[in-house]
Amino acid sequence: IQGKTGARNGDFAILYRSNTQSRPFELALRKAGRPYVVIGGQDFFERAEVRDIVAYLKVLANPRDEASLLRIINVPRRGVGDASLMAVHQRCKDAKASFNVGLRDALGAGELSRTAQQGVEEFLTVTDQHRRLFRADGPTLGENVRSLVDAIDYRDEVNRTSKNREQADFRWENVETVMKAVEQYEGEAENPTLHDFLDVSSLNGDEGRYSKEDRRQNAVTLQTIHSAKGLEYPFVFVAGVEEGLLPHDRSLKENSLDEERRLFYVAMTRAKRHLTLFEAHARVKHGRERMSVTSRFMKDIPAELITQHIYAARDMVEARVDPNKGQKKPRKKRTRRK
Repeated sequence: IQGKTGARNGDFAILYRSNTQSRPFELALRKAGRPYVVIGGQDFFERAEVRDIVAYLKVLANPRDEASLLRIINVPRRGVGDASLMAVHQRCKDAKASFNVGLRDALGAGELSRTAQQGVEEFLTVTDQHRRLFRADGPTLGENVRSLVDAIDYRDEVNRTSKNREQADFRWENVETVMKAVEQYEGEAENPTLHDFLDVSSLNGDEGRYSKEDRRQNAVTLQTIHSAKGLEYPFVFVAGVEEGLLPHDRSLKENSLDEERRLFYVAMTRAKRHLTLFEAHARVKHGRERMSVTSRFMKDIPAELITQHIYAARDMVEARVDPNKGQKKPRKKRTRRK
């Protein structure tokens, strides 16, 4: 669309019912090098659990990444306190060495407390071991990342630092999303490496890819339908037009179906020029793949206003659905319009 119309990034908005739906779009936009801004929710890559896993990957790729190392040296808790870190920092300053080298030197010189020494040894063991795995032939990149997450017992850390089971499950899904992103990259890349994954995903120094001004003035907008009220964009994409998402599951229990219908109307009328509605054929929920059901609200739209296509991402198969005959006819890719 952008190439054909001359539209800018800021002309596009992706709307969804729930903040959790932003994750795949943020991954895709980072991979494409497109600036984006999340409104009404937290950027997926700013969430603590996501930053922790990414920091581990950065340290494995670059042991001299001091900011990432300091973030994870005590995540999960290993008894490495501020006093120990200050001592290592001073040693690094005097010797003009990296923090990774300073940790090893302080450990060898016996300058750390018994608890801190044990914690540093544990940290260096797990990072050294997995750094070798990433550089060696054998297990896949995705397998190595999952092995790392298991080795540091990060699932237990998520459970420990969450307020309740619902929050813990949500945060763990975020961790799973990072691991699946690695696996997806590996399946697409010709010569997959950890360094390359961080680069193509804009996770390795991504803050320099585009300025705050770019984000503010010319970025794709990601936001919930609720937060989009009163706003308009030339091109709008509404994700998750499915039963359970729009309308949301809660609406049936709370007898608020009419409010959900109004939300759908709000979402569609945010588009000034072009509207695209998306539904997934299936979604993975609680580890199981479940077929999706088209939102009942789609029946309210006259059929002549809709151009429908089926798109299978894995093999790029597209087909037009003839509702009268129930047959699929190959055709050029088109999108639903207002």
